[in-house]
Amino acid sequence: MRLPRIVGAVVVGGALVGAQVPISAAASSTLTIGVDHQDFANQRPDQGRLFEYTDFFSRSVKVHQGDTLDFNFQGFHDIAITKSEALAQSQQPLATPDGDDSPSVATGKPKISVNPVVFAFGSGCGWTTACDYTGGNDLKISGPPPGNPPADWRVTINAGPGTYTYFCYIHPGMRGKVKVVEADEATTSQAQNDAVSQEQFLKDQAQAVRAEQTADVVRFTGGEPGDRTYFVKVGISAADNHVAIDEMFPNGVNDPSKQLNLVAGDRVAYSWPDGHNAHSVTFPPDAVQPFGFDCDAGYVTPPPGPPGPPPCNETGEPPELIVDPGNAPAGTELTAPATVVDAGVHLGKDFGLPTSTHWAVTTGDATTSGSYAFNCNIHDFMRGTINVVVGSE
Repeated sequence: MRLPRIVGAVVVGGALVGAQVPISAAASSTLTIGVDHQDFANQRPDQGRLFEYTDFFSRSVKVHQGDTLDFNFQGFHDIAITKSEALAQSQQPLATPDGDDSPSVATGKPKISVNPVVFAFGSGCGWTTACDYTGGNDLKISGPPPGNPPADWRVTINAGPGTYTYFCYIHPGMRGKVKVVEADEATTSQAQNDAVSQEQFLKDQAQAVRAEQTADVVRFTGGEPGDRTYFVKVGISAADNHVAIDEMFPNGVNDPSKQLNLVAGDRVAYSWPDGHNAHSVTFPPDAVQPFGFDCDAGYVTPPPGPPGPPPCNETGEPPELIVDPGNAPAGTELTAPATVVDAGVHLGKDFGLPTSTHWAVTTGDATTSGSYAFNCNIHDFMRGTINVVVGSE
């Protein structure tokens, strides 16, 4: 996985519901909120599948001024606390359309330039020393968790009474609210939050399992070999976007019967139905990095090793960090298993950025027989295979 894998221990059990007891303003406390959730049964990269719980556990809490929120990351997320998401996006958007360079070859739409403040640096606090959130126009951003989760990002709420928002930049719709109450009002206890979270997790999980089972079916139109269109879903969502199911559908990683068997003339149509996630389709697997720089020479990815300066120049401006724009328009014909055919990273529609949710490859006279493996270059365990036989049905 190009983003850190989900690791750590699962702590599952019945949590006792504690009564809400007013706490003196002088006795500040810490409340832990889960960011994502462990679910080893359904987080199996070795099986080409992983449930991302694009959810906060829980989505609504009450605290006193001076209390600290401990956001416990169990997956790859990039969160912020703010008065409103609109304020956060106006100050520091996740990404913007690249209007001064040529568009993506794969989609025909503008490339997507990523804001390094959001995606890399954050506010520079919270991982070692708690951030101080003061309300108003203040905005605190986590940036990505260091190393592999679990990791804890802490924010001390020094804002006055009122309601504030925490949300994930990279999973639209993943949000919660913290209400700062007066000193003589009750706050959310850890036991109460844990009990609500466990119920919330089980509901999310059950809906995701059902959605995955429904999606994992080989589908095609056209009856005759050489005139068929097969359909592949590149990830799906479930539970009102509270779960992102990172998986190619159909999933042939452990079930060869769900690999796609084509003859020359057949076609594969890909769709991106998950509006709150980003995925690619890249032949062969891992051939292209998911992020790089827009340079005079085109899309250039950084070399392996520690982070360093951009690996190129762009006339008139600093090189821009962009998501993989792809190298192949929809309808590109596969020629050989080792030839790079890249759809680029497609963002879900909920990001509100230029995107395309459909792409396709074809087979024909130029296609050689063989197994054409592909994956998502962000979630590299998401894999699929197209087996092509030329010259027979």
